[in-house]
Amino acid sequence: MGKVLLAIGLTFFASAALADASGVGTTGDWRNARPKVEIQVRRASDADMFEILATISDLKTGKTLAQPKLKTRAGIPARIEVGAKGEPGLISVDATVTVSPSGASALYSSDIHDNDQVISSQTATLAISG
Repeated sequence: MGKVLLAIGLTFFASAALADASGVGTTGDWRNARPKVEIQVRRASDADMFEILATISDLKTGKTLAQPKLKTRAGIPARIEVGAKGEPGLISVDATVTVSPSGASALYSSDIHDNDQVISSQTATLAISG
């Protein structure tokens, strides 16, 4: 039986991660899913902070699988790990977003896994909004 995976955080040790992982789907929702990952990065109301808003949905069903929200500072990688693992056919998404030191853009990279095998990988530079 598979397990639902949810790990959202910042990959450094001296900071508190501010994360909300609302809308995480069940193991069954992730079985043979075809994830669509939408990422938005914008300036937060807190000084020197940025908000990362993600929506991960299934292209086959249109169902929202996860909507993680994180806050981070420039230069600090923020990680999102959602999905299910434990047997073939269970899909998960691992993504990292790092805001540039200037705060003008962010580097996004993600891997989509079928259990433990990477089946898709993307990298992009995102413009910062607001």
